[in-house]
Amino acid sequence: MRRFAFAVLLACVAAGASVPAVGEETRGAPAAPAAAAPADRRAPADRPRVGLVLSGGGARGIAHIGVLKVLEELRVPVDCLAGTSMGSIIGALYVSGHPPSEMATIIETIDWDRAFRDTPDRQDIPYRRKQDDDLALFPLEIGVGKRGFSTKAGLIEGSRVDFIFRSLTERIASITEFDDFPIPYRAVAADLANGHAVILDRGDLARAMRASMAIPGVFTPVDIDGRRLVDGGIADNLPVQVARRMGAGRIIAVDVGTPPKSDVSGLSALGILGQTMSIMMELNVEASRRLIGDDDLLITPALGEMTAADFDRAAAAIAIGEAAAREHTEELRAFSVSEAEYAAFLAGQRRGAGVPPPGTRIGAVVARGFEPLSAKLIQRRMRTRPGTPLDYDVLYDDLIRLGQVGEYESVGFRLEDSGDISRLIVEARQKSWGPGYLRFGLGLESNFQGSTDFALLAHHRRPRLNRLGAETRTIAGVGDGTSLFSEFYQPLTTSGRWFIAPRIALSKRKEVSLLPGGDVEQLDLRRREAAFDVGMQLGSYGELRLGPIVGHVEETARTTSTFPPISSDVGAARFLATIDHVDSFFFPTRGNLTSFETYLSRDSLGADDAYDKVTLRTLQAGSFRKGTLVGSLEVGTDLDSGLPLYDPFEIGGFLNLSGLRRGEKTGNVKALFSMLNYWKLGPSSPVGQFYVGGALQAGNVWPDVHVAELGDLIYSGTLFFGLDSKYTPMYLGYGLAEGGNGAVYLFLGSPFFRRLR
Repeated sequence: MRRFAFAVLLACVAAGASVPAVGEETRGAPAAPAAAAPADRRAPADRPRVGLVLSGGGARGIAHIGVLKVLEELRVPVDCLAGTSMGSIIGALYVSGHPPSEMATIIETIDWDRAFRDTPDRQDIPYRRKQDDDLALFPLEIGVGKRGFSTKAGLIEGSRVDFIFRSLTERIASITEFDDFPIPYRAVAADLANGHAVILDRGDLARAMRASMAIPGVFTPVDIDGRRLVDGGIADNLPVQVARRMGAGRIIAVDVGTPPKSDVSGLSALGILGQTMSIMMELNVEASRRLIGDDDLLITPALGEMTAADFDRAAAAIAIGEAAAREHTEELRAFSVSEAEYAAFLAGQRRGAGVPPPGTRIGAVVARGFEPLSAKLIQRRMRTRPGTPLDYDVLYDDLIRLGQVGEYESVGFRLEDSGDISRLIVEARQKSWGPGYLRFGLGLESNFQGSTDFALLAHHRRPRLNRLGAETRTIAGVGDGTSLFSEFYQPLTTSGRWFIAPRIALSKRKEVSLLPGGDVEQLDLRRREAAFDVGMQLGSYGELRLGPIVGHVEETARTTSTFPPISSDVGAARFLATIDHVDSFFFPTRGNLTSFETYLSRDSLGADDAYDKVTLRTLQAGSFRKGTLVGSLEVGTDLDSGLPLYDPFEIGGFLNLSGLRRGEKTGNVKALFSMLNYWKLGPSSPVGQFYVGGALQAGNVWPDVHVAELGDLIYSGTLFFGLDSKYTPMYLGYGLAEGGNGAVYLFLGSPFFRRLR
């Protein structure tokens, strides 16, 4: 969360928006100017309307809930409400009928770290998106289209946040005029084109909330009525004038913004950015404070050093807000009304409007914006279907699944209610970058003894090629070797279960072989292959593939003439089954990862070398206290067929019997047992999470299964430091194998599973 706070400061300063004077506002919709809601429905004629103004402030804005608690205790009605950023979110919860106690429970139980992540937990991601994790690609995704290259307009698209907003305000979501809410409401955003305030008074409530807190550069902007909108704090963080225009005769304003520091000596670069942002916000807030009259009240909770990102301090913020309001008890009593009048106010506020009754059933599901995917495909991917009761947990999973299938910026929902039947509208928003997506990566393995292997990778995807969701995936690598892999993936049914996947693969890389005398033989291995797989998806957990492979392989010695050159045609049938249910590919804490491959090379398929190769790899991770235990097993056999020199099992390298050189031992049968244990080193840092760990391994390779014995196992131990960075995972370790073989390793990428063919 600290990294999030720093990103917020950086993005807001970088936005460079002007700070308009209060009053430079534009409407949120091209309709008639704002007017006060009918007085006979909102407040008795014998008293002025009370307007509640809630400022932005990130996590500091949670203090608004404590203020609301005191207002209700003192019978202070809220006849209209205007909020900015976090103030608009708390305000929307209140006008939709949530009491302060319920709001406190909601805010305190939200997993904010998870809410600010667009991607679902890895175990729930479709298997197609898991397949490239071992490439350790950088997170930056570059769109490739007819207009060239582009990137998304923020670090966070906010799909989880949007769902949270919709599910919490659904009781009034069918109302499009914000004056018709139980309490008239306004959200303040800012126009990215000029920095002016935009007052949102109608339309989609959840989208208005999302626009009001779209921190520039952190959250992607929200497009409403032809404008690109961002966080309203840069334009009007304390919207007093907005409440006045709603007809408020008296104002209760709550300011939770972060004040500028008085002592600016010794500020770091990030500190200077934070100070600059605070000054920008303070300028427009000060203008709003001047609009607060003698009959109004300004409450400023003493939030001290609490930052805009301290969502884990929600309970403390609520308590501070409550204490601040109690300090103004006497002033607030001047806003109080009779018990009868306040009971009528609460009855309206708690009731909300358009509330789907318990057990509401979905009458129809309408999909919009998913082109070119077929409507039948969308329906098949959803568990929420006509005739089923509304279940937000199920619906959330549906939206995540649809977003992953189509590579959309976000997938949202809204309900159109008619009695006890609701029409579910599911809407996808296309990414503003694309329709192709390019990412880069880096892989490195070095033992600091002359054995180094590195690669720079480029990865391109083009999803949604047709109604069934076909896509292409291309990976190119340069470094110690060169490689090119390209696959066309075509689902055959709307369920997406069955598919075909033709592909080609070209590679040239260095191989190292240790000669009996201890000398190192360097080899060049060139491989060209084409394959055609028929497969079945196993939900988000894995897939089955079966198909032929044809091609050619060449291997030549670079340093001596010990190895005769090899030139062989390839022809084989391959079956591959994969289950991937680990929560992280690089530092898993729970789950299983298993693959089983059978490769049958046959002369009837055009192969010069007939042989069998069967490989099983499995990994199981589990956590206990602060540590994680990972056990893995890899076994392989040639089924007594004899493997060619260019395709043996090999052992050696980091966590592949650390201490031995990579590929130091080769054979026709392999067994490797591993047990890893690692612990987090303190909390996550700005560069990532650090780990320290160790591993014990036992394994070997043999010429055939008949001579393989447990007594021949070679033992190895490894100590390592790890960094789980958002850019690429990194390991620095030392391995010592039986016989005194030791090596220091630097490894970038995933050491657990090497890519299969």
